[in-house]
Amino acid sequence: MKKRKERVSSESTLSSVVGITAEGSAALTPATSESKAQKDRPLVERDALSGTKGRDFDSACGLTEETGALVVWQASPILEEMVAHNQLDSKQGPESFRLPATSDIENQRQGPTAQMTNISFMVESSSSARPTVQDDENLRGDFLTLINENNARIMGRYDAHISKLKAENTKSIEELENERERTRVLEERLQQELENERTAAAERTRLLEKLQRELEHEREAAIERTRILEERLQRELGNERAAAAERTGLLEKKLQRVEHEREAAMERTRVLDKRLQRESEIAQTTASRNEALEKKIFKLQEELEHGRADNQALMSDILEKSEELATLKYYSNMLESEKTHLENQVDHLDKELKYTRKEHRRYVSKVLDAAKAIPNDLEPINSAALPGSRCTSGIC
Repeated sequence: MKKRKERVSSESTLSSVVGITAEGSAALTPATSESKAQKDRPLVERDALSGTKGRDFDSACGLTEETGALVVWQASPILEEMVAHNQLDSKQGPESFRLPATSDIENQRQGPTAQMTNISFMVESSSSARPTVQDDENLRGDFLTLINENNARIMGRYDAHISKLKAENTKSIEELENERERTRVLEERLQQELENERTAAAERTRLLEKLQRELEHEREAAIERTRILEERLQRELGNERAAAAERTGLLEKKLQRVEHEREAAMERTRVLDKRLQRESEIAQTTASRNEALEKKIFKLQEELEHGRADNQALMSDILEKSEELATLKYYSNMLESEKTHLENQVDHLDKELKYTRKEHRRYVSKVLDAAKAIPNDLEPINSAALPGSRCTSGIC
């Protein structure tokens, strides 16, 4: 397999070299003297020569199956080829197959292109003229050098690609090892979690069984407690019925007392209504008296205002009449004292009115509270007495 790969690579390299050689020969062939000489040749001679060139070139190149190296050999001369070469040599001079100058080749192609052009012209000249051993050696050496360089470049690329693949393979192996390690850790962790989950599940199962047993005991105890409660409830219901019958008798007796109290309360209500009427009349009298006092106070305030106006008039007269100042001052003092007396009377009457109003409000509120308390006392009595009276009368 390795030899086959080397052979294929060498054959591809040789085909590329032959293509480049053909391109170089096709690009550099049109020299003026050679083109004219080729046009002057007979058609038969050119065909014979071209056939000789193609056969010599194709037969001169070959690859060995063992090493893949290029072997250049020279075919044995044929009679027709020798006749054609002799005719060409007799018609053309020795300068017709002269190689072009090196400077022209360097100007047209640089580097490997110039080398391939030289090789192509060497191949053409060797196929046109009689090849010599030196030409074969030179051609063989040039082909070997070119093929070795191409092989070296190709192998260098292969080595670089192989190194890159090895580095990627090493990295992938490391990542795979890391992934395996992480997988192992995760598996161990998962196994531990599964063990913990199994332990927890077993513990939960045990607790559930324990709870189930406790629930069974609790259910039995609840059934027993329910039976005991039902028996106790029956006893309590019997006792409650007896107590209710006894309470009913007591309530009937209490209802009779309430009826008597109701009649007495109604009598007290009538008395209080009469008293309230009298108190209302007294309150109305007090209100009329208060109105009279207010009117009297209003009159006194008017007199006070008139006195103040007179005082102001007197003060103005005192200013105008300085001769009567002493007399006016005396009158002023008298008026001031009278005003003070009147103000004292007004204050006294105001206090008396306030006291009277306060007493009146207190008395009225007392009467109203007493009137309100009577229906509140009678209302529960009436609500308790009405059903009892119906039951006692036999209508219920």
